Amino acid sequence: MDIWNWVDEAQAELIKQKHHRLALLMDLLPRYTNNEYHAEMDAIVPEALALARALKSPWIEVFIRHWNLQSRVLHRQEITEMLPEAVSLLEFTNRDDTCDCPQSICAVQDITSCYGQADGPGYVEERLSIAKEALEKIDATWACFNCISEEYAAALLDGKRYEEALSFLEQPAQALLLTNRYKRYFNIRGKWVEALIRLQRYEEAYAFNKEGYFWGDKLTKTIEKALLTAYLGRYDDAERALPKFEKIVKTLNHYIDWAEAARLLAEAAVIPNDWHLNAKFQSMCDRLSHHGIIRNAFTIALWQADLALKRGQMSTASRCCDRAEALIPRLRKPLDAPEVLEEMRSQILSQQSVAPFSFETPEQVLENLGENPESNVDILEKARQQWPEHEELALFIAKAYEMMGEPCPR
Repeated sequence: MDIWNWVDEAQAELIKQKHHRLALLMDLLPRYTNNEYHAEMDAIVPEALALARALKSPWIEVFIRHWNLQSRVLHRQEITEMLPEAVSLLEFTNRDDTCDCPQSICAVQDITSCYGQADGPGYVEERLSIAKEALEKIDATWACFNCISEEYAAALLDGKRYEEALSFLEQPAQALLLTNRYKRYFNIRGKWVEALIRLQRYEEAYAFNKEGYFWGDKLTKTIEKALLTAYLGRYDDAERALPKFEKIVKTLNHYIDWAEAARLLAEAAVIPNDWHLNAKFQSMCDRLSHHGIIRNAFTIALWQADLALKRGQMSTASRCCDRAEALIPRLRKPLDAPEVLEEMRSQILSQQSVAPFSFETPEQVLENLGENPESNVDILEKARQQWPEHEELALFIAKAYEMMGEPCPR
């Protein structure tokens, strides 16, 4: 089914009735979203909604709110702010005057994506239920078929039901091939690759990734290549494939795979496991937490702690655990998060030792600082206990934390 037919007809009718502005805005909404013109998008959404509501056109309202969520959730990952709107839109599309709107199916992707990003494992059952109901209403001729199938598979993966995810993906794959939608068939293979990775079938996953699929951008595929080759032990290939952090930092969707690949390379001593890497992980955690992507922020915080532990920086590891612990109340369901965190804390305690503090004056402390802010923090924190009112020490502590990308404790 071509879900755009009704949009074209609605725009033609608006023009016929001389509502040219709303017809234009409907044209701009998907264009701005797909071309990353999000500031322009934010500027026109309130106007478009006001015009649609003035005309009492609920189908057009569904269209506008869906594309707003696409921009805010799928492109910008503004989960904290937009989750209530995604829930509200799903309820709106189940009304008598909107349930037959083809765009109502798109609201399912909006809400399941919101749930998945906020706390994928914590929302597994809700996502499966919503996506299953939508899939029963459509078939492979709908463009939405790919999106909803991916969301269903993603929920299975977050529930660690990897074999079930592979088995499920066979169904939409065959349906798409039977309807000669080969390009869309390749679009769903990203979840196939992920399922194979979690099942540790790395060679198969690498072959799938190499064969290619069209959904997403080249950067996504490059990061997946880095992750796969790292799991295969081909660390030189993985290092060459892994994009520079500066290339991925603006796109939160890239964080979890990039961090996992970087962690594997650091553990293999292919890239430095140092304070620079810690700062990158901290930056990712902060941004994910700010945007409401809590489960990924928690996971990366624990990877950050583990890397600190491996380079012998127990204080850094402990601070990472403290930040991870603060995230747990924000998860939809804690699941195994408290146990995983406690295990990490136990490892830190088992390796922790108290280094002697032999400096007699603040000036001696400052004279003996090195180039590594992570090592400096340990010394400076002990010095602050001795001389809590010393202003220069406080300035050096703040600078050291800033270099590592961490908030400075009061």
